[in-house]
Amino acid sequence: MKTFMLTLLIAIRAVESTNGLTSHNQYQIRDVCVQDVNRIYNTHYTMHDAYNHEKSKEIAILYLTYWGNEYVKSQHRIPTYETYARIWNGGPNGWKKKSTKKYWNKVKKHLNK
Repeated sequence: MKTFMLTLLIAIRAVESTNGLTSHNQYQIRDVCVQDVNRIYNTHYTMHDAYNHEKSKEIAILYLTYWGNEYVKSQHRIPTYETYARIWNGGPNGWKKKSTKKYWNKVKKHLNK
């Protein structure tokens, strides 16, 4: 799982670093994501942590792990790179939002490199 998630995060970082935004670091973590992780895991991350390379990776992994597990519970399927990328882009139900397909295609290009 660790290699799988790290591979995905490399692709997400590549997509997020090419979109011209510099607001929240390599993964473009937003406050709502930090709040969600803190609520779920009873952690104390701050938006300042989103700018730290290792802490931002921890936040991303925690967020995706939790919502990936929720996907398993509801769909009875193992999440794929697509599932996780679309959750990252569209939130907990991003995997079923039409609006996240374009983002997935960008991530997929980086996974195929």
